[in-house]
Amino acid sequence: MRLELSPITGTVELSGLPFGAEVRETPSGPVLGQLPARLVFPPGQRLLVVSAEGFVPTQLLVTVHAEQATVVSAQLTPQPSPTGKVVVTANRDSALVRVDGKDAGFQ
Repeated sequence: MRLELSPITGTVELSGLPFGAEVRETPSGPVLGQLPARLVFPPGQRLLVVSAEGFVPTQLLVTVHAEQATVVSAQLTPQPSPTGKVVVTANRDSALVRVDGKDAGFQ
């Protein structure tokens, strides 16, 4: 007599924005899928990292149930534009300051 064993699994159905965002189990791990995604795991908890270029990555803690689908949504927020200040000192009075080839003020 021969018995055939099949693994017990559950499904995680991921949706959200932006479409095509990558899903991984660690920030530098292999890509498991892209939004929207349908992933199959053994039962238990999974930490999923969702990331896309130009967006702030997010982490989702998902509990996978045997032979059930868990529906999860990930909404990534755009990364804020970089900001900063520049302090200029000069050895000449009233020196013209240019930034990226444009006049920006006097020192």
